[in-house]
Amino acid sequence: MVFWRSRKKDKSTPSASEGRLNEAEQTLLGADWQVKGRIYGKGQVIFQSAFEGEMDIQGRVTVDSSADVKGNFCSEDIHIRGKVEGCLTCSRMVTLEETARFEGEMTTPQLQMEAGARLNGKITMDKTRQR
Repeated sequence: MVFWRSRKKDKSTPSASEGRLNEAEQTLLGADWQVKGRIYGKGQVIFQSAFEGEMDIQGRVTVDSSADVKGNFCSEDIHIRGKVEGCLTCSRMVTLEETARFEGEMTTPQLQMEAGARLNGKITMDKTRQR
């Protein structure tokens, strides 16, 4: 049974260390999953499911509009379209799209928030790396 999908890196495409992430570096947690635990790694993680736990990703985390995630999250970039509850620590930028719902504590040097997004909690705008 496949828990999530991760594809091997194609050497002809740019790597995450070059500032761009490609499809070969993506891990997708599909909509029909409910996951609890710890996730650590590099690349891009896309949540379309329920997740509860701890996450430390060197790369980008995307929370799709169908996702509901709770816990402590640490990443370079965090892009939220769905519901997030917990503590976020981000070393680059957090983006809240129109459908985003965030409740908790956030530490990030940059925050981009679209009209319609909801944020309830504490924000610390800190340029120092929190990892």
